[in-house]
Order: sequence, then structure tokens, then C-alpha cells
Amino acid sequence: MAFETDRAIVRQAVTGDPAFAGLDLSAPLADMDASQTRDAFLLAAMRVLACGGNGHSRVIPNAAIRVWPVRIVARGAGFVLIDNGVARALHAVNGEPVAAVLDRLRPWLAGTAARQTVIGGLPMAWPAAIGTRDVTYTLGDGTLAYGPDALVPAAPLYPRGEIGGADPDTDQWARAAPVHWDAPVWHIRIARLDVDLPDGLADAVLDRPDANIVIDLRGNAGGSFLRVLPIIATLRAGWRGRRMAVCVDRFTFSAAIVSAVLFQHHLGARLFGEAMGDGLQFWAEGDTIDLPDTGAHVRWSSAWHDWETGLAHPTTPPEIAAHLVATGPLQISPCPYGSAARAWVAG
Repeated sequence: MAFETDRAIVRQAVTGDPAFAGLDLSAPLADMDASQTRDAFLLAAMRVLACGGNGHSRVIPNAAIRVWPVRIVARGAGFVLIDNGVARALHAVNGEPVAAVLDRLRPWLAGTAARQTVIGGLPMAWPAAIGTRDVTYTLGDGTLAYGPDALVPAAPLYPRGEIGGADPDTDQWARAAPVHWDAPVWHIRIARLDVDLPDGLADAVLDRPDANIVIDLRGNAGGSFLRVLPIIATLRAGWRGRRMAVCVDRFTFSAAIVSAVLFQHHLGARLFGEAMGDGLQFWAEGDTIDLPDTGAHVRWSSAWHDWETGLAHPTTPPEIAAHLVATGPLQISPCPYGSAARAWVAG
């Protein structure tokens, strides 16, 4: 049987992941077992993991597939196609409206509707997902067409942790420094939580402790929310401002979502932006495992997070349960580009 090791890993992942408890996966697993090509197997495995409806639990094909040489990213109510650094509105794929393409792809995409748009750009550039060897993209100012000879590795264009920028490796929301005085407010950029934060983020703000603050978590794909706790503690002790805004978007995910609502809960922050990549109740932790036969990855979950009611679950690790608070339901003021957040803070 082709991809025998990968099949076993996928089966082990859904067996051990509580997001799939009680689900009948016999049909999607049978489809996976029947697949004979790498792309067919990966699509089938993606569909298996998407059945859990959990944004953290999914097959990540990026390292194993080839795509047409474009980067497609969710933006506003639709998608943009980025070619040679230029972003253009994407209207249709092979004549099919982009919204209809996304709806057709949703069974293969894990998570909430917002999360599906985050990971939905890649399959629009993947011949196996589109179901054709050739593609014509209809853009706001013309068309682009590609055939099978144009395919390139997906990973450089589509990182595992999608941040939503035109360049997958560049923080589009970066300022001159992580803490920036933007009179009359402070601006704090927290782009990543999978690495240690720069020293002194909160201490710098306390140079003007009465000033209001904008914290920007857009494009933050997560990591560990524990990294923001010292910032929250320092601000609770010394900040005397009246208003704090937190900017979020659909690419704000996992620990970044938790961080956003902890700023809200402990410091009275108001959230601005769009629906984030998950709700306040989700399965996470677990691990990411290599699929050696195909080169893809499978992400599985093990622990329940509930930041809406603040109730721990038997699977919730003690280091997370110790900080659980009831922060829901989510309330996010619409603000696509951050201007409303700054205006409210400055007002």
C-alpha cells in the first residue's frame, strides 16, 4: 500500500486527538487508503483532519507539493494574487468566482470560516486541489495563465504559519521598533510568540505611563501566550492610561488570540479588526509530526482551551489552567487597517 507510514501516522493522530472523539471517520479514511498518488493522498488526509472542525488539527501539505508560481492570500472579503511583489484582486480561477472556489475547497480546510480563508489561498495555486493541470486567474486588471511546466515548490510561497503579508517572510505591520512612540500614543508590535519577545517592551511604555496604547497582534500566528504575561503584569502595575486597543485579524491565531483577550481582561483593552482565526474554545497543544513518505506534516491536538468561560478541562495543562479567565464572548470592533483603533486610543 502506497504511503503506508504516512497513513499510519494520520490514523494515530486522529485516534489520539480529542477533537475527533465520537466522529465516524470511516468514509474519509477509506478515501485516504484508496489514494495512489502523493497529491491525492494529501488531499484525502487533509479532508480526514478537517472533519474535526478544529483549526489546530490539520494536515499541512506545504513542504510536499508544487504550485503555480503565485502567492494567494485572503484580504478583506476576498483574496489577492501576489505576482512579483504586486498584489492584485483575484476574481476567478478558471472562470469560477473565487468565493465559489473557496466554498468548494472548505471540506479540505480545517477550522472556522475565518481560519479556512487563511489556509485557503494555497490550494487555489495547487493543481491537484483545483483539479486541472492548467490555470487562468482572472484579476482586476487582466489575467495570468500557467501550465504544469511552471510549477514551483509551495513552501517558499506558503509558510506553515501564514501571516498574511505580500512577502511571506516580512512583517507587513512592522514599525521602526517593537515599541514606537506615535504621539500621542504608544504602539507595541508583537509579531511572534514562538520566540522570546524583545526585552523591555512594557518598561519603555512606562516612560510615559499616562499615554494610551495600541498593541498590534495582526499576522501573529501564535506560539506561547505565557510570553505576554510579564508585559501584562508590568502594565497592570505601572500604566495609568485610559485606553488600550488591540489590533487583530484573521491571521491572529492560537496563543495570539489568547494574548488579545488577556489584554482585554486584565487591562480593559478593546479589540479592533476582523474575526480572528479561531474562537475562544479550541483544542491545541499536541505536536506537529513529519510525514516521511510524502514530506508533509500533520498537526494534532491534545488539550482543551476555554477562554470564554474560563473553565479548565481534564486535558488542560496546569500551566495553562493557572491563567484561565472568562473573557468571552468575543467583541471585535470592525477596523481593517488599524486607523479606527488608533483614532479611538488617541481620542
